[in-house]
Formats: sequence, C-alpha cells, structure tokens
Amino acid sequence: MSTVEQDVAEAASEASLRRTTERSAEIERAIATDPSPFRVLTGDRPTGNLHLGHYFGTLANRVALQRQGVETFILVADYQVIADRDGVGPLQERVYSLVADYLAVGLDPVRTTILTHSSVPELNQLMLPFLSLVTEAELRRNPTVKAESADAGGRPMSGLLLTYPVHQAADILFCQANLVPVGKDQLPHLVWMFASEDCPHQPPVG
Repeated sequence: MSTVEQDVAEAASEASLRRTTERSAEIERAIATDPSPFRVLTGDRPTGNLHLGHYFGTLANRVALQRQGVETFILVADYQVIADRDGVGPLQERVYSLVADYLAVGLDPVRTTILTHSSVPELNQLMLPFLSLVTEAELRRNPTVKAESADAGGRPMSGLLLTYPVHQAADILFCQANLVPVGKDQLPHLVWMFASEDCPHQPPVG
C-alpha cells in the first residue's frame, strides 16, 4: 500500500470511529430513556482465562446493560477458536471457565442468554447462504482479514478465518441484535458487512 493509500485508509478509519463514538453516545441516552427497543449481541472467544482488562473493557459494560433492562445475548465463539490456530487446547474447559466468569461478575442467565456456536447448528447453517452473497475478493478486501493475512507472515490462512466477518454477520442476524458493542479493531467488520444501503438489518454499534 502506498503512503497516499495508507493516509486515506487511516483517515477513513478515524472518521468511522468518530461517527461510531457519536452514535454510541446517542444510544446510551436512548437506553437510559427506554431500553426495550434494544437487543445486544456480544461475546468472547474461549482462548484463555479472563482478567481485569476484560472486566473493565467489556464485562462491566455488559452487566450495566443487563441492569438497565437491555435484552442481552452473549456468544461464546468456540468455533472461531480454530480460525487462526493449529490447536485449540482444552477448549471445553475454557468454555466452562468463561461461563463461570460471566456468572461471577453478575451476568444473570435468567436475564441474559449465553450460548456457544457449537450448541446452535442453525446459527452456523445461516452462514452458508450468507457466503453465497459475497465474493472471495470482497472477503479479502475486508481490512481485518487483510491485517490477519499480513500478520501470518506467509503462513496459509484458513478458510474459516477468511469467512470470519460473514460468520459475525450471521450471528447478528440470527440473534436479531440491533446493538453490537465492538472495539476499534472490529469496527471494520461491521462497516464492511452492513455498508450496503440495501442491507435490511443494520445494527448500530457502540
């Protein structure tokens, strides 16, 4: 990528982040007034133990949304663990540990739905028709996929990693979520997935 192209990409990224931050503030005000229109989808990959960084970065916010009355779905993305690694380690143990941490911080399974990719076949089946709507070139143009490919250092990239943004889109539609909290690193996924004006399901992000 040339210097000019890099500058343009960084400017676009900063503009997207700024718009998203402004939209997040609007959503927070709307939730405080009436949380009923919102359904949030968030989650984690079970790759290891959670720590204080996770608590302050995501978990505390999830508990706060739950307490405000926002319908919440938390996805334990166990299938995505195999997307960018050769071995998954003690996956079942890590899934149990992750759910135990959720309960320990105050997430209530009565008010919050916690599920894994592997426990809902229909969720994964939904990805197949989604894949028919995009080309390989479009998948490879996704900024996050391009970054992962560059970081691989010549190591072949798995097909599952290539389809990661499509899987995320299927997750959102399956749960009928309209609020998807993400960090700056995942913002390109949602911008890419829902950039079309014809997209029938465009969740606000925060």
